[in-house]
Amino acid sequence: MTQPGPTSSVLSPETLVRIRPGILTAEMDGETVLLDAESGAYSALGSTGSRIAAMIAEPVSLGDLCRRLTAIYAVDPETCLADVTPFLEGLIGDGLVDIAG
Repeated sequence: MTQPGPTSSVLSPETLVRIRPGILTAEMDGETVLLDAESGAYSALGSTGSRIAAMIAEPVSLGDLCRRLTAIYAVDPETCLADVTPFLEGLIGDGLVDIAG
């Protein structure tokens, strides 16, 4: 019997992501806090997460996001994609970020 493989991400480099409309953002002590006042879901983001949040205030593809991040940080595109994808998936799961379009 064949075992199922690992579940693949719903995100690809072409996927447009954005902070979900209606999510409140605030900076506190060098962190960005995302808050869904309706559900109470929130996330406090460190410096890199805060930079990502600023970059996805408007829809941007995951590939473009990683291109911007690799221009700022010493990280290769594959590592960026591998690190940013689960970060965004967590925020999507919390209802703070959505897939645009």
